[in-house]
Amino acid sequence: MELILISSNKLKVILNKDEAEKYDIPEIDGTALLHDSKSIHTLLSDIKKMSGFDTENNSLLVEIFESFDGGCEMFITKKTENEKKIFTREEIRDICQTCLCRDSGIAYIFTSAENLMSACRTLYTAKLEAYSSAYLDSVGRYYLLLKSADPFCAMDTRKLLSANEFGEIAKQKYLFEYLSEHATPICLDNAIPTFANI
Repeated sequence: MELILISSNKLKVILNKDEAEKYDIPEIDGTALLHDSKSIHTLLSDIKKMSGFDTENNSLLVEIFESFDGGCEMFITKKTENEKKIFTREEIRDICQTCLCRDSGIAYIFTSAENLMSACRTLYTAKLEAYSSAYLDSVGRYYLLLKSADPFCAMDTRKLLSANEFGEIAKQKYLFEYLSEHATPICLDNAIPTFANI
């Protein structure tokens, strides 16, 4: 078992195939509902003994991603009272069941800060309504993450297309985990107007 402390509230756990079988980890990509699972409590107890990462008095978000070798990577997040509720995939699906627009967001990757700023200017001019944040990774690539300002409606794809000439759409699987480990946030909120006006 490999443990990587991402922050005081978030821990990455890497299990090989035998360990995943030992703890009876379900085969699931995404958020798991494991509140009543005896195996997850055993795993959390072992994690506490090994690392001191205490999860006993906290609400937890557990995300499980299957590895190529048959094992898995888990992200365990302690939720504090001040945090907004984090919905599971099933809860989001239920909420959006009657919604025709189910856009979960989009991410662009850029090779330079100039391209990031140009894309932000274009999106700002197009009056795209979205939550936006920006990151710089350890190899010098820039990321722009966009989520609809209205959780029940998709972003205007015609306006999004204007950013395509400056960057490319990033693959989203594991992107947030990658950014949390290998990137630094350079603007966590309102990245489009912030960089558009530089």
